[in-house]
Amino acid sequence: GPIARALRSGRRELSNDLANDAESVATREVALRRGYRSKAAFPLYLSGEPPRALAFFARETGYFQDDELDLLNAVAEDVAHAAGVYRRDAQRALVESELAVTRRHTQLILESIADGIHGLDRDGRILFENRAARQMFGRNGIELIGLSAHELIHHHRTDGTPYPVEDCPIHRTIEDGHTRHVEGEVFFDREGRPFPVEYVCAPLTGHHGEITGAVVSFRDVSERRRRERLEALETDVRRAMGDE
Repeated sequence: GPIARALRSGRRELSNDLANDAESVATREVALRRGYRSKAAFPLYLSGEPPRALAFFARETGYFQDDELDLLNAVAEDVAHAAGVYRRDAQRALVESELAVTRRHTQLILESIADGIHGLDRDGRILFENRAARQMFGRNGIELIGLSAHELIHHHRTDGTPYPVEDCPIHRTIEDGHTRHVEGEVFFDREGRPFPVEYVCAPLTGHHGEITGAVVSFRDVSERRRRERLEALETDVRRAMGDE
C-alpha cells in the first residue's frame, strides 16, 4: 500500500480509491470498515534511524489532490523536525542526568578523602575546595571560590620570607603542565598561622589538551613532623647516655 511504497521510494504515495487498490489488501479491509476511502503516506526521516512513514486517511474517494498533498507534506516535515528536536532534547536530558550523577559521585568521593584537595583555574584562582581543605584552612567553601590561592594560603616560605608567585611550584605547573611533588613548604590558615604541608600538583586540561588550571592534593604533616622531632630527640638522648 501507500506506506510500503513511501518507505521504498522515499516519496509521498497515495491511494485515492482504497476499495479497488490491489496493493492495499493487507490494510484495506480495516480501513474500509472504519469508513476510509483514500490514504496518503509520507516518509519521515529521523537522524540515525530507519525511515518511517506518516499516513493520513480520508472518507472520500479521490480526496487527496495536489493542494492537500502539498499541505500534508509540509505537516509531515514539521512532524519529522519536531520528533528530531524531541529526541535530541531527550538525549540531552539523559546525558545531563548521567553527568549530574557522575558529578554527585565525584563530589562524594572528594568530600570523603582525608587529604585536602583544591582546584585552580588558569590564573590560580580557587575553583573548589573539599571538606578536608576547608577544615585545614578554617574557611567555608563559598568565601574561597574565586580568590587567588597563592595570595591567600601560600604567600610566604617556611622561613617567613615572601614567596613570589613566579617561584611557586603550583604556578609553574599551571604554566608548563608538569606534575610536581613538593615537601618542606607551608600553607596558611584563616588566622594566618602556617602549617607544614606535603602536596602534589597536577595540571587540569581542556578538551583539546590545553592547560586550564591545576588540581592540588595536600596534607598537613604537622603530626608527622612532631613525631620526627621526638624520634630525633630520643636518638640524641640515647647517644648522650651512651657517651657517659
